[in-house]
Amino acid sequence: MNASGSNSTLEEKLKFSETGPMIVYGLFLGGIVAPIFPLIGVIFAYILRKDSGDILYTHFSYLIRTFWIALGFYIVLIVIFLLGFFRAISGTDFYSSSFPVPIVSFMVFVFLLALGFFIWYVVRLGLGIRALYLRREIL
Repeated sequence: MNASGSNSTLEEKLKFSETGPMIVYGLFLGGIVAPIFPLIGVIFAYILRKDSGDILYTHFSYLIRTFWIALGFYIVLIVIFLLGFFRAISGTDFYSSSFPVPIVSFMVFVFLLALGFFIWYVVRLGLGIRALYLRREIL
């Protein structure tokens, strides 16, 4: 360490490199187009998290949590869609006792769920990128 104390700031800068988390955020955003990218991103996040500082650790943990929540919601969304699809092609009508639920309204419901999921996903990643840019922890 020299007299100006630049060694400690250099160590802090090396410990806080936005490159790793930004690549993972980019891979997660790329998942909108190709669903394999978040899987690659979460693998990178698990690998890079253990050697990161406190702030970056929270970002990697946030990304990992985002992946698992998104995967769970995606699976539920697919199951709901497939139940409706197979029920529609099997000729079973969507009637329970006296309340009709046509297939069109069911598909609109699934579409609105998917749209809500998409908005949540993009906003969550946007908040993480903003916090990373400001060098703040994300919870």
